[in-house]
Amino acid sequence: MYGDEMTIELDRKSSDFGKARIGPLRIDIWRGAQPIVRYATQIATGEGKAPEVGGDIYSLDRKSRSWRALKSKLSPGAGTIVDYWTEEDFIGEPAPNPDLKAEAWNRMTPLLGPAMKEAYEEEGLNAMFLIGLSETVGLGTTTFTERDEPDFTPSGAPQKRSPANRFNPDGTLK
Repeated sequence: MYGDEMTIELDRKSSDFGKARIGPLRIDIWRGAQPIVRYATQIATGEGKAPEVGGDIYSLDRKSRSWRALKSKLSPGAGTIVDYWTEEDFIGEPAPNPDLKAEAWNRMTPLLGPAMKEAYEEEGLNAMFLIGLSETVGLGTTTFTERDEPDFTPSGAPQKRSPANRFNPDGTLK
């Protein structure tokens, strides 16, 4: 799996812009700045790009994308409050957890441990060490497999999905 060839997305409309991709693993060297470039490009052009290799270009609503960009840059605490106020997360999906205490825990705990646990369970020991090393030195990582259903409807609106929490209400890992 991690012996796959590495690619780097060059289209600024894509959520994978500037990320190194090895199979389902994305390594983000931007340290949080990539969404600013991506959102600015998407808002300026009114277009986005699906993250799959050779993904489709789709039209998007500039006003809703601007609101999404703003919400995505909020602190975990402020984001939790805004999500409950608007009853949806920054992607537009229903607010994830009616238990505010559990949701605050999910958003404000360090993610290295859960990320490494998930990598080990899904891809094995090599993936766990690669992700652990990347995140330890400040690189962001994302691992996901492509779904059969698209992320966006033909009109460009995001699909509604139920988010998965990494923690049980008592704070233990699932």
